Amino acid sequence: MVGRIYDLIEKHVGMQSAHLLFKKIYVCSDASARQRCKDYYTHIIQRVIWIILTSAILTLVVIVLDLRKSQGVQLKRPGYGQDSIGKTIKTEVDGENIDIGIDVLPIEYDEAGLKNAFDKTGEYLDTTYLGENESADSVCRNLNLVTYQEEYGIEIRWLSSDYNVVTGDGKVIVDDPEMEKLVELTAVLTYGEESVERKYPIRIVGTPLSASELAQKKIADYIYNLQISHGDSTILTLPENIEGYEIRDADTDSRGGAIIIVGIAVSTCLLVAGRTKLKKQVKDRKNELMSMYPEFVESLSMYLRAGITVRNAMNRIADEQTNDSILQREIRYALNEIRAGVSESEAYYHMGHRVGIPIYIKTMSLLSQNVKKGTRDLLLMMESEEQSALQVRKEIARKKGEEAGTKLLFPMMILLGVVMLIVILPAVISF
Repeated sequence: MVGRIYDLIEKHVGMQSAHLLFKKIYVCSDASARQRCKDYYTHIIQRVIWIILTSAILTLVVIVLDLRKSQGVQLKRPGYGQDSIGKTIKTEVDGENIDIGIDVLPIEYDEAGLKNAFDKTGEYLDTTYLGENESADSVCRNLNLVTYQEEYGIEIRWLSSDYNVVTGDGKVIVDDPEMEKLVELTAVLTYGEESVERKYPIRIVGTPLSASELAQKKIADYIYNLQISHGDSTILTLPENIEGYEIRDADTDSRGGAIIIVGIAVSTCLLVAGRTKLKKQVKDRKNELMSMYPEFVESLSMYLRAGITVRNAMNRIADEQTNDSILQREIRYALNEIRAGVSESEAYYHMGHRVGIPIYIKTMSLLSQNVKKGTRDLLLMMESEEQSALQVRKEIARKKGEEAGTKLLFPMMILLGVVMLIVILPAVISF
């Protein structure tokens, strides 16, 4: 299957540039380069397929586990004396998914109060409970019902005379634009073993409710009343349907999709990393050839001065080093072409353009012309190339020195930070 996928990609996308990269890196024939390219990318494709299959299996497992859970939504309530926590549930209204934020109340409230703190908290509530509404005689927006006064440690619980209009968390629900109704809010301030109540009569004026707002109101009121009626229950399981709306836990949504997305992201990274690795190998190949150019020109000039032919000189250069360098592989490839029937002139010309570096192209063109036309001034031209090679060697040394300085920059910054810490720390400690 992996081979078929690669053949499909090669046929419709085109892998000529990748073939050329492998041919440069491994100095091989076109057929060998195509095979190496296929082996390289089939390995990557195989890893990508495994990642995608693993992601799909994990997604299926998550979906099955979610389906095996209780169909009702569970609310895990805070312990005694803790604050209420927020939770989001989902429902569907007119085919549209909406999120509903609810407050999960603690198991029970501590009832108390300090009278001198109650007055201060009451004054604070007087100025904040209306929220964005201008006055208590004309309330159409949600109220700002504070549930905790941090400065005095006072807990506040709000009661409504009509939860169908004003909920305990300050949501104003009006489904009649001409509605006018008096509602009395009661703020129960508790601290320690004392508590006081403050009354806030308000007039609700109508603004039409959207289907989403109506659904939020009904579901939130139901859940609030359920928690009040089960004050000592640590975990409550909500029914699948509340007031005609199907609900589900928002915390369990999209986990399977997230796994698939992660799998696709990892697969993409593998493909990009594979291509980047190839480009790095090509860059390393070029750097190696550049560093070997001065030695190549010197050896070639030395053999030519000794009266050795160009072909024999190339043979000696290919065999004179023990390590199998990229330049030796290029030379051996050219010599193999000559043995296979390619003319010596064309083989040198092919080698220069296969290497793809201007200085090599120039040198190999000189050798090609010498073989083809018998240039008598080859030694003079090679001396000129030796001077160019010396300049190349200087440029390479300068570039490596600059790169070394750049690499040392980060360690030097760390050492500078350490030195500054050693100097400054005693002064800071002495204060």
